[in-house]
Amino acid sequence: MDWLSSAEGLTSSSAATLMAVPEAWGMSDPIVIAAIQNGEAQIIAEQVDLLLGKLNALVQLQRKPNKAKKLALMFWNTPAGEENMSASNLNIPSSLANVSVALKQAGYAVDIHTEDEIIQQGKRLLSGIYYPDKLVDLWQQGLAIHLPLADYLAWFSTLPAAIQQELNTKWGEVNLHWALHDVNGQAAFIFPAASWGNLLVMPQPPRSGKVGADTHDTKVPPDHYYLAAYLALQLHQTDALIHFGTHGTQEWTPGKARGLSAYDYPFLSLGNMPVIYPYIQDNVTEALQARRRGRATTISHQTPSFAPSGLYEELLDIHNLVHEYELLSAGQVKDEVQLKLITHAKSMSLDIELGFNDAKIKSDFSVFYTALHDHLHKLAATITPLGLHTFGKTASSEHLLLTILQQLGPEFCS
Repeated sequence: MDWLSSAEGLTSSSAATLMAVPEAWGMSDPIVIAAIQNGEAQIIAEQVDLLLGKLNALVQLQRKPNKAKKLALMFWNTPAGEENMSASNLNIPSSLANVSVALKQAGYAVDIHTEDEIIQQGKRLLSGIYYPDKLVDLWQQGLAIHLPLADYLAWFSTLPAAIQQELNTKWGEVNLHWALHDVNGQAAFIFPAASWGNLLVMPQPPRSGKVGADTHDTKVPPDHYYLAAYLALQLHQTDALIHFGTHGTQEWTPGKARGLSAYDYPFLSLGNMPVIYPYIQDNVTEALQARRRGRATTISHQTPSFAPSGLYEELLDIHNLVHEYELLSAGQVKDEVQLKLITHAKSMSLDIELGFNDAKIKSDFSVFYTALHDHLHKLAATITPLGLHTFGKTASSEHLLLTILQQLGPEFCS
């Protein structure tokens, strides 16, 4: 069974039929359950367990009353920043406020929080990521959960020997890990997390023990602390995990490219927890990773509205000089404006951007002038997002109109 040792997993030619087509019908979380050995299909026991375990979790999620469901939500800290609750073009605090209200209205036992409350709480949770010495204080303040080392070791002992060796070689013996603290007289991992009733909100831990490291690295195994965080959620009997926004790191951990095994890190970390993944609609390729390797059901959300960016102050000054030059008759004043225009353009490196040097500008200023004017108009027409999108909230009519006009293009507008 070459599949088991293959870095590719399911070949790209097979994926076109077995994955891409069903995905167009709405399939997610594809699982290989058999492989050809000696010319015959052989069932792979651990893969069948994976399938049945996920099926059981989905059935339980469907049947359990909303008020009894225990949810967890991970938010991101990319790019790194001690106060940065982030996702691609998504306003996390306002979106979480909307989600808490919507869950409450749907019958979930979830506490509602305002945007300002979420911002302040998010800062405190992130402090535990940036300053691990604060984790015990967060635990004492009710802003953390813990996983006893004994529980992690019991799970760790069930992993294949090769996986155990790889993790210990890269990160050291787990009982000597820097993130262990004394909790009620026993060694334990502590993770910053806030309980909003039956919704546990927490930052995703750094996957390599260092903030911002190895986000897309599919070679470096995740740290013990990272795996322990996901195990804590499983042992917490989490009914569903929300990976909130584009994007986290779990689906990028090492393992096959497609058709993963139960012992590839993306599957090891999650176990059989159902994953709901709000994902920005314009990043289709990476959303495939979330579905294929992140075991996720993705929910596409809107991008922010867009509008022409216009020109900022320095470029606007240059543009004004362009038009001033155009209106002047030949003479000393026009020559002075020309010199000023060249000086300003060079200060912004626009000459280099357009492929001109001093000699070329001097030999044929009119060509440079025309190229500069056209370039400024292109810059002004470049689209820019109008802030961030809030999940569950439609943009204003004015912003939607601006976005539609950008999509239709200049031919329509003219």
